Amino acid sequence: MSQVFPDNNSMYDEMVGLFKEEKFRSAIKIGKELLEKARNMKDRASERKSLEVLSYASYFVVDYISAMRYIIEFSKVVEEDGNISELIKTYNVFISLYTRQGDYEEALIYLKKVEILAKNHQLKLEEVKNENNYGFFYNTTKSFEQAIPHLERAVELASTYRFYDLLTIIQGNLALSYLRTNQIEKSKQHLEQVFLALKPGSSRFSRAEAYMYRGEIYAIEGDNLEAINQVKASKVISLKHGYIAELAEATRILSEIYVKTEDFEKAYYELKDYIEYSDILSDDAKQGAVAKLKAQYDMNKKNSETDLLKEQYAILEEQNRKIQEQSNELERLNEVLARQNDDLHQSAIEDYLTGVYNRKYFTLKLREEFSIAKENNRNLAAIIMDIDHFKSINDTYGHLVGDEIIKHISGICEESLDSDSIIGRFGGDEFMVLMIDADINDAEEKANEFISSVAYEPLLIDKRPIPVTLSIGVADNRYLSPRTSDEMIHIADQGLYLAKNQGRNRCCRYSQNEEEKPNGREKKKQTFTD
Repeated sequence: MSQVFPDNNSMYDEMVGLFKEEKFRSAIKIGKELLEKARNMKDRASERKSLEVLSYASYFVVDYISAMRYIIEFSKVVEEDGNISELIKTYNVFISLYTRQGDYEEALIYLKKVEILAKNHQLKLEEVKNENNYGFFYNTTKSFEQAIPHLERAVELASTYRFYDLLTIIQGNLALSYLRTNQIEKSKQHLEQVFLALKPGSSRFSRAEAYMYRGEIYAIEGDNLEAINQVKASKVISLKHGYIAELAEATRILSEIYVKTEDFEKAYYELKDYIEYSDILSDDAKQGAVAKLKAQYDMNKKNSETDLLKEQYAILEEQNRKIQEQSNELERLNEVLARQNDDLHQSAIEDYLTGVYNRKYFTLKLREEFSIAKENNRNLAAIIMDIDHFKSINDTYGHLVGDEIIKHISGICEESLDSDSIIGRFGGDEFMVLMIDADINDAEEKANEFISSVAYEPLLIDKRPIPVTLSIGVADNRYLSPRTSDEMIHIADQGLYLAKNQGRNRCCRYSQNEEEKPNGREKKKQTFTD
């Protein structure tokens, strides 16, 4: 009788719930904790389940090296348990990873293996999934004509066996195939079915793709305004949930539409964003390629291809000993590579010292939110602040204490923000906050809250408080009528300068009357979106 671990089951349910809500990073966090706990307790079932979810969640956040590492570990557990359905799950992840990374030969090998297994064991759901995977593969390789028969077959089978959740995904892929082969009416029909199926709480991933494809159709039909609205809706979803591949594609499409409408300034900014997102993808792809090579080497050395070949699986004891030694070394190397990849991914969006958004990623969010607020007549407020006399603090207490103060203040500010506000560090002791659906009065109130909190919660060094104050400037997208995010930040920056001039430890908003005073700061116009 197998042992039951109630606490682990509860953690698994929480992880799966987060995954279904597409909160992939939160699911990964719980999954890592569950995996470590399961291994310590020798809970084999929880180990297998956590590895499965971790591999899929890592794939969806474009962390291909971690996805490959987890699916390798999952395959080892599966081959020992001898479960065909679990084996097919590992193959499906390999198919997705190899397809995304451009190793099409390997992807086709695994597609064929799943096809044989599903047919021999009469697994209808896996047969439908594999037809869809063939379609996804051929769409990715831009062989859209070859994708269509597989996806049409998948639609037929999914409808027959009532796999309705899967049917929505298949129809989205088929809509793309028809779109790329200029069968616009068929594409529109399938997209309509997708939107009908996408009820509140359903897949945001499918919704992002559907908006993007519908935007392309509007552009083909000459309705560029509606095309832009649809693709921007896709961007908003993808930006919020971190769908980097979809963000890259949406920015590329928007850039092309803006070129058609001769709005070259917007086309330039979308193209610029496309390059940024593509850079993130290409970095992860390179890391994923390393993981793939390690995985192939590991799998070949262990002779553990699949349960399909299990009856022919025979290795002498000495070979097993050598393979285990090599496997242990490869696992160690994979752990090193995984840690390096985690660092690379965090450095792409996070400030190394504080963990808040770095300048590069915050700037992308700033420009996007300003555009959304402008087009939807919504409020958007900005706070820019720095630490008073920070150089003197460094000189008096040392740079290590200075770093601790920066982290302390970052933590205080981050804790007081709601889920619709974001904070970023722009280097040194300067921070910026973006408050969505808030005006300059809300920003002033929040800024004064920061000032009070920092005063009441000083950092303690050797049980001695280190007094620190903040100077803050505020702005919003209506006060003084900024036309761009750059201009709004410039207004906030002028307010910061005014706070410094008036004695520090305060929040100020800039007034146009200040331009007439000597020693003004109008020439120092910082551009945060460069």
